[in-house]
Amino acid sequence: MDTKSKVRVVIVGGGFGGLLAARTIAGNPVQVTLIDRQNFHTFQPLLYQVATAGLSPGEIAAPIRWILRRRRNVEVLMSEVQDFDLSRKVVKLPDGEVAYDYLIVASGASHAYFGHDEWEPFAPGLKTIEDALEIRRRVLLAFELAEHQAAGGKEQVQLNFVVVGGGPTGVELAGTLAEIARRALANEFRSIDPRKTRIVLLEGGPRILPAYPEDLSRSAEEQLRFLRRGARRRHFHATWIFGVERHRHVDDDLALHLGLHAFERAEVRRVGHGQDHRVGLPGRLRILHTADARVTEFGIQLRRHLLGALPRA
Repeated sequence: MDTKSKVRVVIVGGGFGGLLAARTIAGNPVQVTLIDRQNFHTFQPLLYQVATAGLSPGEIAAPIRWILRRRRNVEVLMSEVQDFDLSRKVVKLPDGEVAYDYLIVASGASHAYFGHDEWEPFAPGLKTIEDALEIRRRVLLAFELAEHQAAGGKEQVQLNFVVVGGGPTGVELAGTLAEIARRALANEFRSIDPRKTRIVLLEGGPRILPAYPEDLSRSAEEQLRFLRRGARRRHFHATWIFGVERHRHVDDDLALHLGLHAFERAEVRRVGHGQDHRVGLPGRLRILHTADARVTEFGIQLRRHLLGALPRA
């Protein structure tokens, strides 16, 4: 079967969902095009280590082409998707278009400020390597500025780090900040005592790690308290905790077109007509969307439904 007669699958995004999709369907007689604005994949669970100077960016990033090097029917394009033309079945790029038979939008999620975008300059999220490097810069600079001020004869400033959101990333970040202040930097400065740094973890719910069993939440909280003086957790009924929003490319019109499947907030749902249904893949449906990094959920649905609709090798 030549390339022109193969089913064309376009995947937007080289994150967990996009890579899983490419690797899963590459064994079929299809032509896969994966498009991402970067030419590398970021292992997001370790971003907090980059943010706290535990790892360098290169240790949690790998070239997408290298990851997919053995999938000969997969091509990788480094570009940014600007729009979709659903009637013509094309993905619009700055310098051209890519046609598809099936479209998988795996562009990921961005952090949400729940209507308060003005907070973003003061409280960056942690979704990309750029985010992690910015947080690292701010954290280390805070210690340097405090040292400089104290060395100039001024009173030592109380350093406070506030982490909003008691999910896995928030807990890991708060714990690592405590370890940095109490151990890694404890003897690095002459005019300030980093061990006096205060870390506050804010969570709007009754416990941290709410998606996990209660015994694991209790264990995590005990470990944070052990670091304490380590991290301090407060019961704080905030109006803002970290959440996710679907990518800006996936607008409401696209989300409702042909009953788009949305994989959001770890729940697999079919969006349309004001109702939620378990995912199914009608013959006329040619668009899938993953808006979160729950790879397991996405992978199960992808294998079960997408592969059943594609020709076998």
